[in-house]
Amino acid sequence: MSTGFFEARGFRFRLDREGAEVSGGPARPVQATIEPDEANLGGDEPLAEVLGRRLSALLGTQVSDEEGIFDLAVERDGAVVAAVQLSCGEDDEDVLEL
Repeated sequence: MSTGFFEARGFRFRLDREGAEVSGGPARPVQATIEPDEANLGGDEPLAEVLGRRLSALLGTQVSDEEGIFDLAVERDGAVVAAVQLSCGEDDEDVLEL
């Protein structure tokens, strides 16, 4: 069930509450760790709250997760081309994991 989406650079990003499967071709896992300041998410508030607010504004619907885990499906021309999980790290680390 999609509750909201936003578009950027030819892609549509939507909440993924169903475990989206990538269409066609083999899936390739990718991992990255991003410092909050690099993504303009720095500050004194918990990263999970900041990220939830930013996603809520982009998606036009309330998004929150106490553990700071957010799942998104990325679509192009109606096909899912990526399944993305944004995580705020373990034990309240101040890093964003992709």
